[in-house]
Amino acid sequence: MKKTYYLFLSIGMLLLLPFFGMAQLQSGKEELSLKSKNCYTQTGIGIDLGVGTTAISMNEYGYRYGNYIFQYPTFAAGFRLVHHFNPYLGMDFLKINFHSPFRAVRMSDFMNFQFMTGIRGNTPTFFKCMSGYGVARLGYGLRFVNGYNHGVAFETELGLNLTRYSFIAFSYNLLSLFVEDYPSRSLTSVLLHTYQLRIGFNLGK
Repeated sequence: MKKTYYLFLSIGMLLLLPFFGMAQLQSGKEELSLKSKNCYTQTGIGIDLGVGTTAISMNEYGYRYGNYIFQYPTFAAGFRLVHHFNPYLGMDFLKINFHSPFRAVRMSDFMNFQFMTGIRGNTPTFFKCMSGYGVARLGYGLRFVNGYNHGVAFETELGLNLTRYSFIAFSYNLLSLFVEDYPSRSLTSVLLHTYQLRIGFNLGK
């Protein structure tokens, strides 16, 4: 009788082990979620600064007449309105970029503004509040020259959240413009490929 009792008791405990494991896992997830929640800005603004290089390629009437025409060093400043839906998924409702060559006076034609929106994702936190993140944005860009000179802007960014309020990242930005030369009435497609190292700050609650 005792052997039967101990047999059923052992079987019952074995059957309950997965439930204890799931409860422990759920507790760990809640602890991780709470930790991650304290390490990101739910709603706020972001500011970033970048330095790097821009390479220009051009097409006229669909025929490429130069791969990369030339490259020049650039700097950039950005402003973001950000909201996180949870610790791992968020959205940049509005991102404003300003790109400029370092030789701003001589190369003022290559200054440009961009207005974008995009989504962002964060990894689970490690080393207190550090986490990886990635962003993809799409929007509209324009350049400071005469004529029909605006087009589509795309940007992707991979980085590391150092703290709740600061990050470092590498970014790739593509601005695709259609430039109309009024004297000749020719239409040229201009692609600006910008690669930059960024640092930034997140402010908010």
